[in-house]
Amino acid sequence: MDNFHGYDAQAGTIKISDITSRENNTEILHRLKNNDESFASMCMCNEEDEMDDNRYDDSINYCPESARDLGWLGYFVGNNIHLTNLTCFRLENFNGIIELFCRGLKNNNSIQSLSFCDSDLSECDIFRFMVPFFRNNNTLTELELEECEMGAEVCRSLSLALGGCKHISLKRFTLTDCEIGDEPLVGIILALSMHPQLEELGLQGSGMGRNGCVALATLLRWRATELHTLNLSYNGIDDEGVEALTLALANSRHLHTLALSSNSSISIRGWWALSTFLSAPSSNLQELFLACNDIGDEGVVAFAGALTKNHALKKLIIYNNPSITAGGWAAFSGALTKNHALKKLIIYNNPSITAGGWAAFSKLLCDTTSVNKTFLSNHTLHVLARPDGVGLPSDLVSSLNLNSSEAGRKQIAMIKILTHHNDFDLQPLFEWDFKVLPFVISWLEAASICPTNFEKNIRRRKLSSIYQFVRDMSMMYIEVCTSHR
Repeated sequence: MDNFHGYDAQAGTIKISDITSRENNTEILHRLKNNDESFASMCMCNEEDEMDDNRYDDSINYCPESARDLGWLGYFVGNNIHLTNLTCFRLENFNGIIELFCRGLKNNNSIQSLSFCDSDLSECDIFRFMVPFFRNNNTLTELELEECEMGAEVCRSLSLALGGCKHISLKRFTLTDCEIGDEPLVGIILALSMHPQLEELGLQGSGMGRNGCVALATLLRWRATELHTLNLSYNGIDDEGVEALTLALANSRHLHTLALSSNSSISIRGWWALSTFLSAPSSNLQELFLACNDIGDEGVVAFAGALTKNHALKKLIIYNNPSITAGGWAAFSGALTKNHALKKLIIYNNPSITAGGWAAFSKLLCDTTSVNKTFLSNHTLHVLARPDGVGLPSDLVSSLNLNSSEAGRKQIAMIKILTHHNDFDLQPLFEWDFKVLPFVISWLEAASICPTNFEKNIRRRKLSSIYQFVRDMSMMYIEVCTSHR
């Protein structure tokens, strides 16, 4: 039945049982036809996929049995007003007949999320038939392609479909593990310029290279100004690509998540460009993913320098970077004493971090060599290595747990000082003259309300401070008077 109006003529009288013999299909068609408000998600797959794959609820799996079946499914989906999520799984099983489904789908205006998973689209150019759907639908906010084989012709069709949208609604586009290559990706990126409201863009495992980065930089600079998440992991991005991207990202006010994991072609030149971006006062980046790269000591030192100036980054993923040596990690941990923004640092699977390396991180979080050094320690970082803290020294775990408490940085510093310093050495403070004792007593009064699981001995500490002040300050006064004579 090629004429869509033919479906209209029969829709009122046709029996669903005459369209399909499968019980689940019958139930789904009834719910679509009757505009069941509770039926918001559907997955189209074949019978074998339904049995083998557990990612979808069987109650939403529709397994077409014939071209007629598929045509009626498209008709009922096209007229439905409550279906919001549609997933298409292994579409190669419907080569030659998918157009029948798309003829009905073009009338749908309720689908907000459209996904294509594990499909060989090279022989099933569904996007050529879906151009009317993209042009007419004004509610589509998410488009996802995952592990799909796509030839050059399919990529062109997808670009045309994206570029032909009349309505500005798309906010999330992801192309995951499709390996389409750099040149075809350029066309898709250019088509996304029709969607300036885009907030999340994922091109991980898409085969992106230098040309794709240049096209993306143009998109970011002039059109996708609302973007807050950008995932470019598992690609072939090189130094020139990173430089183009960072120049464009410098003016991105909303970007808070950037993923560049598993881009082994990036060398120190690219890492310096990225660290320069992080150093800029305009950088609002909050999460940075750099796992499984070849960063090396020069790269990690560059990032260390950037973090001394950065006040926005809260999460850094840098695990599985074996080219960073113990010296690189030592320099990195030392730089974090001047950073009070970073909260999570994931660095596991880096064998060069030995006992000495963990000791450097312990000193970062709680330097016990003096009261002042303890006060100036890092009281913000609370996740290190693995998120669950497994394999870390006990003193490091203790400091991380304290930093993650609800107490503010001021109280955390007080607790660390009370824990590791029974008596205060007042001599470094004597330059304040007689102001030092009231200051110390006031500090101890404030520390008395800190939540701790040990005896703070505030009264004893006060008496010790008074005694030290009277003893040492009087001796200093006598020395000064004697020298004046």
